Amino acid sequence: MKTSVNTFRLLLWIAIFIAALYSPLYYGQNVALAAETRYETLETKIRNLKNDPQKVLPSIELYSQKAKLDKDRERSYRAYVLGTLYGENRIKHAYADSMLYVAAQIGQPHIIGDALMTNGMLHELNENYNVALSSYVNAQKNLSEKETPYLANVLNLNIARIRNYLGQNAEAKLQLSEAVQFFRKNHGVVEHTDYRDYYIHSLIALLDTQSKLGEFEDNEKLVAEGVSFIEKEKLPQFRPYFVGSEGIDAYYRKNYPLAISKLNHALSLYNDNWKHLTEKFYLGMSYYKAGKHPEALKYLNMLDEEFRKTGKIDPQFRPAFETLYEYHKNTGNVQKQLEYVNKLLQINTLYEKNYKELFQQLSSRYDNKVLQEEKEQLQNRLVTDRIQSGIISGASLLIAFVSLFIALRYYRRRNYYKKLYEAFSAIPQSGLEADGDTDSERERFQEDEFPVNEKLSDDEIFVAPAPTDEILPENEAEAVNSEPVQQGTRNGGGLNPMLVDQIMDRLRQFEHDKGYMKRNLTLTALASYCGTNSTYLSKVLNQNMGLGFNGYLNSLRLNEVIQMWKTKPRTRQLSIQDTANKLGYSTAQSFSKNFQERYHISPTYFLKRLNDDEPI
Repeated sequence: MKTSVNTFRLLLWIAIFIAALYSPLYYGQNVALAAETRYETLETKIRNLKNDPQKVLPSIELYSQKAKLDKDRERSYRAYVLGTLYGENRIKHAYADSMLYVAAQIGQPHIIGDALMTNGMLHELNENYNVALSSYVNAQKNLSEKETPYLANVLNLNIARIRNYLGQNAEAKLQLSEAVQFFRKNHGVVEHTDYRDYYIHSLIALLDTQSKLGEFEDNEKLVAEGVSFIEKEKLPQFRPYFVGSEGIDAYYRKNYPLAISKLNHALSLYNDNWKHLTEKFYLGMSYYKAGKHPEALKYLNMLDEEFRKTGKIDPQFRPAFETLYEYHKNTGNVQKQLEYVNKLLQINTLYEKNYKELFQQLSSRYDNKVLQEEKEQLQNRLVTDRIQSGIISGASLLIAFVSLFIALRYYRRRNYYKKLYEAFSAIPQSGLEADGDTDSERERFQEDEFPVNEKLSDDEIFVAPAPTDEILPENEAEAVNSEPVQQGTRNGGGLNPMLVDQIMDRLRQFEHDKGYMKRNLTLTALASYCGTNSTYLSKVLNQNMGLGFNGYLNSLRLNEVIQMWKTKPRTRQLSIQDTANKLGYSTAQSFSKNFQERYHISPTYFLKRLNDDEPI
């Protein structure tokens, strides 16, 4: 670690030594170059490179160095003016401060006024209109129109632009008219300043102002005058400004197709790095007025993006935000409406702070009171919409869940039906019912085989009483149950194999005789039939069939109903209640419940599907 630090220090000292070694050489080369270069040559080079701040900077620095060598304060002042006008944005304010400082040292009113005016132009360019206006007002105190007519009229032009920002178009027109009249006659190069630019800019500003005032009569003449001048002087870079002015004029005349054509043409002619938001504003508004909203949003959103980035907006662009608000109001986008209400309130705050007079003029349409009321309504509506959206989303989710549940239930029922139907189809047809039930057969089936409402008492035997020696008294059965398990017993659990065999034989007879279809059958009655007690029979059923009494009974009855529906199709026409009665169930609900538990579908559903697949 220590070695690396020492190495870094060594490299740093080497770099400093090399810089110290070559700096005088570089400085000496610059001094020599500055001494042998004329100011006029540097001024020309700077003007030729003025659109490329990085390339123009060395020439400005050389100009400044030459002035210092010559100890010429006025030339130093000129170097700082050029730096303020054409340097990179990041260092323009440093040049402006040096310019103001040197101007104060010189002490001549016209130079101080020129410095203040240049400083105002810089701040106007950066949209610091209050600082710009303050600089212009102070400059006016130092400039006399008689002594410095050029600077005085440039100042008139700049103050008129600020007045336009403030909405004072009538006052701006008076000052611009004076500036145009002056520069129309005086647009040569004076003290290294080319006043042709000011002549052109005064024409363009007057065109814009008269369009806003609705005074279109002289605009065509002014455009013709400007175009003729730039063609004569070979200044094609100004051509799009006049085309754009024609587009703005057409907008105020409500000739929106012409405005769109002219403004699009102007934007295509520009070949610089400026944003040209004015043309984009009027183009967006023209598209909107012409009913072409998608095209309008493209340009109006550019102004919105500019405001988002800088937090500043030209007062004349405020209608763009009103239009965006109204567009989203018409489309019912409450969220966007609220966004632009908030932006309009923010713009109002900026205008109230920086342009009080303009704010008073603008407040007649969307003042803070109207916007605050609209904001409150929109916020309440958003809350309501969110609640409604939540309800709708919840309902949609519930519907989706229910639909999924129904679909899943349908799928599962279909699969269960398919399995049961496969088992059903495997049952062989037999007897007369295979060819179709006769009425007499159906009547016999209903009345003889399945007598309705027949009840069996607990001591009733279904077929024939078992021999006396097969029936075990309750106490003997209990004694058998208490015996230890003998070797060779089939089921274990303390059951006597011989007795189990006897009981199983009786159960087979019981099943053959369909004793399970008797109603109100009890475990005690079945145990008596099998010659044992209920406890012993329960153990036999559990250990030999894996079922309790109810499970055993239900299994027989449900097998019976499937067999019945297969071999005697007309029994499917019986009601569920009648079917339950025939099977020995006391209620239809009991039959349906047991059927559902075993086959996972209701008997009604199975019969419906079965009758569709195999009509009677």
